[in-house]
Amino acid sequence: MNSIKLVNINTYLLLVLGIAGIGLQSTATAENGKPMEPMFSIVQDRTSDIPKPPSGKVALRFSIVYSPTPLPGEGLQFYETTDEVNSLWAQESLEAGEELPIGKPIKDNLIFLKPGESRMLAVAYRNPTDEDIGFVSLPHQDSPNAIGHHAKLTCFCMSMVYHVPAKGSWYRVVRMGVSPNTPAGSKLDALFTILTDPETFAPAKRM
Repeated sequence: MNSIKLVNINTYLLLVLGIAGIGLQSTATAENGKPMEPMFSIVQDRTSDIPKPPSGKVALRFSIVYSPTPLPGEGLQFYETTDEVNSLWAQESLEAGEELPIGKPIKDNLIFLKPGESRMLAVAYRNPTDEDIGFVSLPHQDSPNAIGHHAKLTCFCMSMVYHVPAKGSWYRVVRMGVSPNTPAGSKLDALFTILTDPETFAPAKRM
């Protein structure tokens, strides 16, 4: 069964405004656990290390940072969808021992699309801890600024806390694409900031 609850809107707006302001605080961390650079470096071009796309296509990469600390384990990962689960926003929190209905992992979180094309993907997380975990995603930030608006992502809902049971897992089907007028040969990076504060987003105690 899906495990979702609304975030207190005042708390959430403060979080959004704080992170969208002059920069992330020093408590924010990247996937490797090291402190993130201030926001001005995040909104600059992050595509220099993205491979050149095949002829006639666009490279679209998904990057993830966490604040204040990374999710335990491998963090959020992107996968191919399956015939079993291939509808937009299909989502489920699975108990320990239940298998994730997902396909192969997306190598380097990178896909190549024709202008105007989109793909359904599954974003998933396996919780290796003995505690339930909750998290929230901020709106994605697309780089480079000049063409970032060409990224067309239907992904997370800002007003929801996503819950993952202890030793369990979670997935959500999303759609990642680019606009028809995206210049072929372009490289785009979509950055997701995941808020993980256990005091704010901790799941309610089970009865």
